[in-house]
Amino acid sequence: MLKFTNLGRSYDPVLRRINFTGFDGELEVPFTVDVDVLTSLPAEKYGDKAAYLIAFDADRSSINDVAREIYYNSSKKIYLLTPVDFQ
Repeated sequence: MLKFTNLGRSYDPVLRRINFTGFDGELEVPFTVDVDVLTSLPAEKYGDKAAYLIAFDADRSSINDVAREIYYNSSKKIYLLTPVDFQ
């Protein structure tokens, strides 16, 4: 069962993505989410690293749900979540 026990996350400004990790038992599963999926991003702070991380934290539950669905339906080295995955 995929769990997100590590609340750590980091922002990649070049790719405009938030990186985070899930765990399937002892297996570490890397994920990255495009910042365009962040729904609670304050418009006045768009582009600001802190705002991206705050928005990620606010949307973490739905991001984790989508990450689980993608993980269980495919096998990859790293999982990229994009706006299409949230439709």
